[in-house]
Amino acid sequence: MVNIERLTPDGWKPSASQDDLHAAITYAKGLCMEEPSTYRVLRNSDLICLVRQQGIIWINASSEVMGETKIEETVSV
Repeated sequence: MVNIERLTPDGWKPSASQDDLHAAITYAKGLCMEEPSTYRVLRNSDLICLVRQQGIIWINASSEVMGETKIEETVSV
């Protein structure tokens, strides 16, 4: 299961879940279009990326995970 959380003034709040990582990222992009905010995508509690209107920031994601998605920047933590 892949979880999507929205950044609010009170911290991260659950927004949705998807079965597939790529579906979760696509869904998070759609949420950004509806309600501009920062969303994070987590798989098994591991942060995969942050999704913003300006693009995606990949965190601890392999090139296989990133696939064909346009990369804004890659960050290692």
